[in-house]
Amino acid sequence: MLSKVITSLFLFAIACDTTHAIAAPKIKIGNLEYTLVSTEIETINPMRDQPATITLTTTTQHIDTLFFDRKSDTLLILGQGFPGSKESIASVAWLFPDYDVISFDYRWRDLYTYTTTTQTILHPVQRMIHDCVDDAELVVRHFKEQKQYREVIGLGLCYSNYTFAEAQARSKLFTKLIFDSSWTSLNEFIRHICLDPWLPYSPQEGGSPEWLKNILKASFVHSCLTSIIDVCCPTISVLPVLNKLNATPILFIHGTGDLLVDYPNNFTALWQAATADYKAAFITPSRHSDNMDPDPTLYHTICDAFIRTNSLSDFHTTLMQKNSILSQ
Repeated sequence: MLSKVITSLFLFAIACDTTHAIAAPKIKIGNLEYTLVSTEIETINPMRDQPATITLTTTTQHIDTLFFDRKSDTLLILGQGFPGSKESIASVAWLFPDYDVISFDYRWRDLYTYTTTTQTILHPVQRMIHDCVDDAELVVRHFKEQKQYREVIGLGLCYSNYTFAEAQARSKLFTKLIFDSSWTSLNEFIRHICLDPWLPYSPQEGGSPEWLKNILKASFVHSCLTSIIDVCCPTISVLPVLNKLNATPILFIHGTGDLLVDYPNNFTALWQAATADYKAAFITPSRHSDNMDPDPTLYHTICDAFIRTNSLSDFHTTLMQKNSILSQ
């Protein structure tokens, strides 16, 4: 039986302002923006079922997947952030017991074999990005061929958002996309890492010593690093891809405490690049890819409402019906 977590609910509409960090979650629906002070919503009952392991192979691909079969007509495809695995993101499947769920490993999970091929050595970043898009397409196509799903939702973390966006632009495989902690471009991503080289190892907190960060922030050093990045970094950005997805509903999830893809700059660029009529955003005070952890129930409620609706007005109405999660 579903239990209830009951607290007072106060939600008020505010003018659209993305120039300051927030201490409480926000929900952006089209041009309207709300600040969530507290909630009164039903807790979810996670389905801790065991998935089937399914391996997909072609002449160039070997992709291991975990398939949670709930006999649903909606399929949720999960894409992890680097260097995550299908197991690391599979726990998200338990939050969505009403849907079939897939998590999978990109082929670079066998890192030694992948990085020692000639093509990868010559063009490591371009090759990895290209192969990840191919891997995502293979996974989605395979499971769509096995069953006629009414909805196919892509939920990506970090760089998987680019993978899913590119796959959607190429092949129109998804019904909707959920972008959690998405970066805007590889160039911008590397610029943040150059200010704190420990971020790839601890994206939530960083951790480089202050003396090193102070050196890297010095104008001369920073200018030199920026010039090197501009020359050497491949031009890979999700922004022009988002511009092509005018018919694909998108829910952005972004943390104001994100050190890798900062708020509001990265989020604003993503929001403005998205041309879909049905676009919404869930802004939390969390760190990189941590948006689910503080309140899994709220995360599920927002995502589930987005998955089940087909317009901004329906999304708004559904959230209002969730024990008045939205009220003015």
